[in-house]
Amino acid sequence: ANIILTVGTSATQFAKDNFGDIPIVFSGVLYPALSGFIETPAHPGGNITGASLDIPLDVQFSYFKQIVPNMKRIGVLYTESTAPLIPSAKVIVQQLGLTLVPRMISEPKEIPSALDSLANVTQGLWSVADPVLFDEQSTRYILKTTLRKMIPFMGFSRHVVESGALFALDFDHKAIGFQAGQIINELIAGKDFSELKVTSTDVIYFHFNEKTAKHIKAVIPPDL
Repeated sequence: ANIILTVGTSATQFAKDNFGDIPIVFSGVLYPALSGFIETPAHPGGNITGASLDIPLDVQFSYFKQIVPNMKRIGVLYTESTAPLIPSAKVIVQQLGLTLVPRMISEPKEIPSALDSLANVTQGLWSVADPVLFDEQSTRYILKTTLRKMIPFMGFSRHVVESGALFALDFDHKAIGFQAGQIINELIAGKDFSELKVTSTDVIYFHFNEKTAKHIKAVIPPDL
């Protein structure tokens, strides 16, 4: 093959491990830098680039600011696996005139105290798709606590919204496929591999939970 297209993290890992000398274009991968597939989205390095599932941080926080206009400080829980996301998030939040308040979780029993401390100093809770932190039991606890404490909680997918989070932004798989196809077309046309940046989601769906909004007295702007 001249080019390998992968769909999903497992397929991309397999291709990375077995085809070191063939250009690889991935699609449907969340946090490709954290997975070790690329160095950075702007400069992927090696023989891998592609279309990620990442929604730009400035877009995420801009939506949050629209929904909670009086927000000054945003809380977030994370673990060691998602720690590399926090520094860039702090920068983006600061550019929007806000402050990010992170709390690292080493084990599930730390979640209650971390949530209590964030509830006292923030006006909203942002989330990252951290499989270590958001297992079934912890997710249920976080959702119940944010509802009880009337904290606007931004989930990382529509499924978390269906379970009780106030809102989330989600991606379109078909649009991700188009992006990967465009990258492959550029390669076929002769573009240098080093010039191909990793793309982020460009078609975004907004989901919100009307019942949660009423319960915590949050007003979703009409244009959303």
